This record gives sequence, structure tokens and C-alpha cells, in this order.
Amino acid sequence: MKITVQAILLIFSLIHLSFAQEGLLVGDKAPEIVITDWIENVPDAQSLEGKYIIKDFWATWCGPCLKAVPHFNELKERFSDREDVIFISISDEKPLKIQPTLKRVPFKSVVVTDQSKKSMNNFKITGIPVTVMIDNKGILRWVGEPAALKEEQVEDFLAGKIGALPSKMQELKAQKAEKPALRSPWTFGGMVDKVKDKDLIYDFQIYTSERDEILQLKALPSAFMILGDNLEGIFSSLMEVSVLSLDVDEAFKGKSFDINYINQTEKEEAKAVEDIKRNILKSLGLSLQMETREIEAYRLSIKEKSKLVPSQSSQGGISDADDKLIFTRSTLQETLPALEDALGIYLDDGSQWDDPLDLIIQITSLEDMVQSFESYGIAVKKVKVKRDFFLLKK
Repeated sequence: MKITVQAILLIFSLIHLSFAQEGLLVGDKAPEIVITDWIENVPDAQSLEGKYIIKDFWATWCGPCLKAVPHFNELKERFSDREDVIFISISDEKPLKIQPTLKRVPFKSVVVTDQSKKSMNNFKITGIPVTVMIDNKGILRWVGEPAALKEEQVEDFLAGKIGALPSKMQELKAQKAEKPALRSPWTFGGMVDKVKDKDLIYDFQIYTSERDEILQLKALPSAFMILGDNLEGIFSSLMEVSVLSLDVDEAFKGKSFDINYINQTEKEEAKAVEDIKRNILKSLGLSLQMETREIEAYRLSIKEKSKLVPSQSSQGGISDADDKLIFTRSTLQETLPALEDALGIYLDDGSQWDDPLDLIIQITSLEDMVQSFESYGIAVKKVKVKRDFFLLKK
């Protein structure tokens, strides 16, 4: 699994399974829940007083959040006979941003938003998805990820068996107290420390890696870090092309690397990328060559402009929701590398459409991807095209 963080300031807000309820523990009085807009499955009585509240913090751009929706729906259905229980999915986005997602991902919970962001601040949420359970007396009884919340735990919660509901945050705090955290240069925290170090002007390191997962921090031009990825993945990220467009020398196939790069003086991202590529090639004794090939690809073109969903987001990105990819404030051209890698096919942008869009694209099969695009008024047709391929050779 690759986790990509596009800027240092977003590290803790975008990483899946980030719990940050510092000072907020199970057994505490729950802070105020602020709702500015009731959007979907709105109950007749909107008062939360005396209710058992199971609330999930989510966002339209968050792939893990949307991945958890079916499980949250199942829990809601299981306890639908309880009038004193309410399942809430709360975002801090505008209703106009949320509504297109609801048309493509069914929610059975009550969907609300708090545009004031007071709920997120009150519960000290800095990473999503996070689910909390609050009893009918307003006491916080459980904090964790929605996928970890099981039917049996909800039953115990409703029965008042708080002893059966361990707090994930309490476990993490206990671990932290027992074993002080040590920061390594090969961690996100270590990279942040390096960026903050005013005396460290320039640094490049590359080592072979044996990590089981891929982590990436991309805050160019000042910082770039990638852990546990192969050369195809590294150059794909740097050059913003699909791994299908990269051929690597046989001697390096199957090998993974850790890379750390700091450059406090460079102001242009393109120059920093060239510097990183040059350092990698020199360190490994490789050259980067290019050749043009004719291939079969699936070309995207606009068929019905009225179905396009102009982006309502201020920041762009891609998030993986397992069976779908969530594109936020992305042009069609920017969607291609991730979709090619997910489906193992070549795509071509023939749309001539440069405005940013918000898209949810199914990646379970080619047919599902085509149907997703067609629902946005985008046609997909197989064509022959010429494409540049990049060769990493000894």
C-alpha cells in the first residue's frame, strides 16, 4: 500500500488511522456536537439529547472514509429498530461538495456537516476516518476507526458495559508512556525534523530497503521522501507518469529503496525533481532513455458537459477507497497515471478539458471504469496512439 502525503503540513490530516484525541478519553463528558446542515436521511426530530450517538468523522476526498461506509451502513441497519440510537456521518465540507458523493456512494446514516469546523476542533480530530460512541448521558464511550467497530461492541455500548469498550487512544497513550518514541531519519517525523533544521541546507541519501509497505512524503521543492518503493514507483511519482510507461534494467527489478532528499535553497519544483533523478541515476549507475512506441489505449472525450462535476475543493489529491479512486480537484489528464496503474491499461486524454473536476471512479474492472466515466458524460474509446516510454538502463 502506498500512502502519499503531498505537503508536510498535511501529514497528520491525511494519513489513514490517525488518532489525535489528546486530552479526550473514554469516560469523559463528550464535547458539543455542532451541526450547521442536515443533508441526507434527516430525522423528523433533530435533537440529540438523550440519544445514543454513533458518529463518524469523514470527508468526500478521503478514500478510507468511503471504504468504511458499507460497514457503517450495516451497523445502522442492524440497530434501525432502536429509536434512541442515531448513526451520524459528519463532515466539515459544504453541502454542495457532499451531495455529488451521496449520489454515487449510498449512506444509510444521517449525513450532516459542520461548516464552522467546531465539532472537529471540539473532539480534537486531526485524522480521519474516526468514529466515536456517546451514550445517552453524553459520556464518550468509544473512540476508534469505523472498520474496528463491531456489532458486539455496539450491543455492549447500548447495554452500558463500558468495560468491554477499550479506547484506542488510551492504548496508544499507554504504549507511549511505556516506551518513549525515538525519531529516525527514516520516518515522517524524522523528515519533518530535517526540514525544520535551518542548518541542514541540502541532503540526499539512498539505501536498499526491506520494508513491507510503501510510504511517501512529497513536499517539493524542499523535501521528498519515499520508503520501500521500487524504481518504477519512485520515477512514476517524480515524473507523474504511470509505471506502465517505465522499463527498468533487469538487475534492479524487484529491488526496493529508501530515499531522503532535502533542498532548502531550490524554489522550483521541476528543478528539484531533476536533481533527485540525477542523484538516483548517478548513485545506481543508471541512465534514463526515452523511446516512442505505438500502443492501444482507451481515449477519454467529453460527451455531455452537463454531467461533469466541477470541483468544489480548494486542494487536489487522489485517495484509494479499495474498489474506487477518489479524485479531488483533478484534471482528466491528472487521473490517468493512477488509473493506468490500478487497471493495467493505457489511457489517453482526448478531452481538451483542463478545468479541475471531482470524480469517483470504480477500478474493479475496465467495464466498471468505463461506466463511471460515462456517468460523468465522459466517453471511453479504444484507439491507437504513440506514447513516450522511459527506460532506466545500466
